[in-house]
Amino acid sequence: MLKRALLAGVVLAATGVVAPVWAGVVASGSTSATHSPSSAPGPSGYTPLIDFSVPSSGAYAVTVADCCVVGDYYDVLVDGVLIGTTPTVTNGVSTQLSVGTFIDMLAAGGHQIQMHDEGGPFNGQYPAGLSWSVATTVPELSTWAMMGLGFAGLAFAGYRSSRKGAAFAT
Repeated sequence: MLKRALLAGVVLAATGVVAPVWAGVVASGSTSATHSPSSAPGPSGYTPLIDFSVPSSGAYAVTVADCCVVGDYYDVLVDGVLIGTTPTVTNGVSTQLSVGTFIDMLAAGGHQIQMHDEGGPFNGQYPAGLSWSVATTVPELSTWAMMGLGFAGLAFAGYRSSRKGAAFAT
């Protein structure tokens, strides 16, 4: 029975059911947080809605990076849902710009991303450039190591049980 379970695990891995999803950018671009909703004149600190699509359902890493003004930070919305806010970088203390990466579960197909300039020296009143990307995720090396140890443990258990069965048969 254990041999059948091990064989089934090998077959699943070979067919790609539990094969890794290799990291790769599926969508990216740059935009500016100057979009005004039709109901309010003037800058709002929002970017336009940006359409993108993903090839399959699963976890995706959404990265947003400020390009220009130290102190700006952004809310990141996918399909109208807030998935995170890039960290605040204190103005005048460093030259580091705000960058954030967030993991979001997405269904295959089309989606929309939008960012909102939440703060900084101009607080969404002037154009705020930023870049964004959506990439597939990859299990961490420790996850693969634990899975390998699990398979090795199952193989050893199968080996031990087959040896005990052979001892009883003789």
